[in-house]
Amino acid sequence: MTDYRDGVEALARDLLGILQQWRGRGTALSRPALCRRLSCGDRELRLAVRELRLQGHPIIAESAGGYRFAESADEVDEFVDTLSSRIKKLSRLKKSLQTASAREFGPRQESLL
Repeated sequence: MTDYRDGVEALARDLLGILQQWRGRGTALSRPALCRRLSCGDRELRLAVRELRLQGHPIIAESAGGYRFAESADEVDEFVDTLSSRIKKLSRLKKSLQTASAREFGPRQESLL
């Protein structure tokens, strides 16, 4: 049986081979198209993209949808700006949920361990 991590890494290698051919604005491949080409699900594809990014590949998502290799540092910076915006929104959501939890269930007790 193949280890889950090995499966993600194998998918990432296959994805890398495809994405290296797609550079430039407007050339991104959609997630459904990539899933069909790689015979994988959406979640597995997103994990493979994450893996490649963590390995240092400049893979960006276009606002119209899809993934491709960045052609410049400016493109990477634009994409990082969208990530920063998402992080801020998630941080606000986290704080709202923590406030709602404290209001609904009382303050959290610190673990004694």
